[in-house]
Amino acid sequence: MLGELLNKLKTGAGKLYENFCQNVINEASTWDNAAGDFARNYNDMIEANTINADKYFHSKANCEATQRGGAGEVLAEAISLLREIEEGTRKVIFEGVDLIEQIEDANRDMEANKYGREQGKMNPNEACEILIDILRPNGLPEKY
Repeated sequence: MLGELLNKLKTGAGKLYENFCQNVINEASTWDNAAGDFARNYNDMIEANTINADKYFHSKANCEATQRGGAGEVLAEAISLLREIEEGTRKVIFEGVDLIEQIEDANRDMEANKYGREQGKMNPNEACEILIDILRPNGLPEKY
């Protein structure tokens, strides 16, 4: 009887461990794909070379990453915040941009990023380029 109980415990623990490992793999895959959303949108932004397109592409990356679920949303928020910190520091210290001007620009960027995450969360099956169309700058080619 004790042997039977031990076997059930081992089987149950094994299933818990297996489920835990599968969840870790799924989350890592989501983070990898969400990071890919940011890389693809960054490359598209560089390729498009369109004035005032940064908020559109950053919002779109946030939307797409958030559509991947909670892990994608967390990664989107983290990447967006770290980008604003890095960019703001670089522009103020090395490029001589006015601190207040940079803070105001960072706030506008963060609002666009949040808008993208909100749209992605509320509309998980819709195309982000449609959801964030309000941020599309004039002159941006249709392929984006």
